[in-house]
Amino acid sequence: MYTLTILISLLFSTGNQNLTPSALALNSNKFVQDSLYASILFDTTSITCDTLCEGDLTEFRYSFKNVGTVPLILVFVKSSCGCYVPRWSKEPVLPGDSAEIIGIYSSRGRPGNFAKSMTVKSNDPLKPLVMLMARGYAKPYETCKN
Repeated sequence: MYTLTILISLLFSTGNQNLTPSALALNSNKFVQDSLYASILFDTTSITCDTLCEGDLTEFRYSFKNVGTVPLILVFVKSSCGCYVPRWSKEPVLPGDSAEIIGIYSSRGRPGNFAKSMTVKSNDPLKPLVMLMARGYAKPYETCKN
């Protein structure tokens, strides 16, 4: 809602009645770069791993960059369940710097296909919530002994 208010205010303050909301949306990256905002840009938000064995701990690494003009703060990172644990730096990511969020998946007692997610909340006004996905297949432990 806050972003919408800013965009509407911008629309009326420019005096340019030809600047439609869709044109503002197309220029949203330029809007963030020309303003004092953090902006998170992930290399990827979905990772599919190779087949793993039941009981393995697997790391999923999501790299991102702050392409905004002020420090990016990750307010929280929450996973969809206790078998997928997020790790991230609590330090602000300075403009132009990169960092990563690591999701550690435990397949212990969980053979078969899996799809896990993490929700990232940051101070990015255009993308305050980002969903990160992890998918794969864990072979039953008995079939991994060979």
